Amino acid sequence: MTGTHAGYHWLTSDRHTISDIVKLCPDAIIGRYLAVTSTDSGEPRWAERLAGWSCRGSGGYSPRIESLDGIVYQRGGPDSAGFDEWWTFESPHDLGEVIRDENPWDEEVMARPGRFLAFVNFYFYPDERHRETEHSLWPEFWGQIVKHQPESYISDGEVVTFVTKNPGLFEAVRAGFATDGRVKTKFAGSRTMAGAQASRRA
Repeated sequence: MTGTHAGYHWLTSDRHTISDIVKLCPDAIIGRYLAVTSTDSGEPRWAERLAGWSCRGSGGYSPRIESLDGIVYQRGGPDSAGFDEWWTFESPHDLGEVIRDENPWDEEVMARPGRFLAFVNFYFYPDERHRETEHSLWPEFWGQIVKHQPESYISDGEVVTFVTKNPGLFEAVRAGFATDGRVKTKFAGSRTMAGAQASRRA
């Protein structure tokens, strides 16, 4: 599935992973500043071991990326989601405090200044058609995109999601996905990651 919103192009696929984006379009990361808001649904503590990286607000922040060496992300197939989430910028950018282990719809959490969600840890979809579903994360997601203005957003949950305002990067990923014969998309609604993991175990 592909679409556009707020000056961004987006696509999703349940037949690919974040590693496919890295292989098809390394320029989406190389030369950029990377903010990692989720690794395997948790904090990217591995970032503390990399030269020039810093960890704050439960997120990991890179210097200008020259190499992908040492960066931890899902490298297996799409049958095992990595729950990784990356935001790329053309200059250093701080996202604030990433909410973890809290209900994002709790009144106190919703009223918290600088509230930032790692969307990969929930089942959300960037398509406007699902904006009115119960507990929809559609307005939250696009609100954060518009507020922080990343060049690209990349996540690997139940589906891999790529959002970018760079048409060249979008076309590189879209064309790569389209030509490998694995394109298929789906919408899983706005369930929590824990609920989805429980249903996979059932």
